[in-house]
Amino acid sequence: MRKTIAISFVSLLVLTAAGLCLSANAAIRAPQPAAPGTITGTVYNADGTPADSATVYLFPKGSLLYTTTAQQVDGSYVINDVAPGQYRIVAHGEGLGGGIGSTTLFTVSAGQTTVVNVWLEYSISSSPVAQPSAN
Repeated sequence: MRKTIAISFVSLLVLTAAGLCLSANAAIRAPQPAAPGTITGTVYNADGTPADSATVYLFPKGSLLYTTTAQQVDGSYVINDVAPGQYRIVAHGEGLGGGIGSTTLFTVSAGQTTVVNVWLEYSISSSPVAQPSAN
């Protein structure tokens, strides 16, 4: 009986050590976070020319939190280190009648560059507004 207990104890030690090794290997093989992606594109005016002064807002799907970036004079913008997922972009032109534009949902994939262009629509008319008469 002592021999059986001794063998069982040794077996228990071996199995415990093996279990610890398996746990350590499992930790090493744990999935790594997905590599971030990049979004790049151009903001265009309604007439198709690149917008020279706009702010680009990045909204994750279902969230009001956003990241913002200013685009370059040639209308281009780049947003780096974007977690994989679904997003929407809203761009706002600067100044009177600067316009606003948005995109449908798009997907950023791990380690990839996603190209998203935005067209601004002018929300303020450049024509004179009629004043009410003072009768």
